[in-house]
Amino acid sequence: MGTKVVSIAGKHAAQHQNGGSDPVDITGLTGSVTNGDSHDHSGGDGATIPIAGGGTGQTTAQEAIDALLPPGNVGDVAQNVGGHVVMAAAPAGSNVFNSLMLTEQASNPDAVASSGVLFTKEYAPVGAWGAGGNLGTARMFLAGCGTQTAGLCMGGYIAAVSNVTEEYDGAAWGAGGNLGTARERLAGAGTQTAGLCMGGYIAAVSNVTEEYTKTAATTKLYLRSKDGTLYTCDLTPV
Repeated sequence: MGTKVVSIAGKHAAQHQNGGSDPVDITGLTGSVTNGDSHDHSGGDGATIPIAGGGTGQTTAQEAIDALLPPGNVGDVAQNVGGHVVMAAAPAGSNVFNSLMLTEQASNPDAVASSGVLFTKEYAPVGAWGAGGNLGTARMFLAGCGTQTAGLCMGGYIAAVSNVTEEYDGAAWGAGGNLGTARERLAGAGTQTAGLCMGGYIAAVSNVTEEYTKTAATTKLYLRSKDGTLYTCDLTPV
């Protein structure tokens, strides 16, 4: 049986239009559907569609990806330019993923704000732990407050509930004023000079709250009279 050829003018063969108006019934036809110099969309014979024609010009998936996103575009990001996704250098001041992460925006690039970079992420510096001065009294279930250079810890548990309080100066722990009520699993707040602790556990849950006050260091002047009497006074800077 000979090949049946249907020539469709005006519109692309895949639209099955004739002159842009009348549908063309190709049921039962075999062979090829041609329209002048148009290409075969089946790809069965290894034919390819160039990028300019809406294809990739390639025959494998990886080659198609490489053609659309050339390896030479390393460092570029997908951006919305005139409603279309293009690969271009990131705008000045942007901190962008080195590896592009796809999000739901990728399926609807036209909905992205006109300012344009589709995928960005800011990285905050990450801290690290280093050795500090060890506690004077090892214990667990204690509380703490203050800062790295003026810390305060209190209470806890050793073989029994503890009232130990220690102060930290950024290098070493020193003795502080002990809690009025020894307990463990309490909470702490405030600073080294105006601390607060509350709650905890003794033989049962506790509602005890205590305040910690540390005044600034003072200088004392000592004077002894001729008769041997010792006098003292605090010196205040002026």
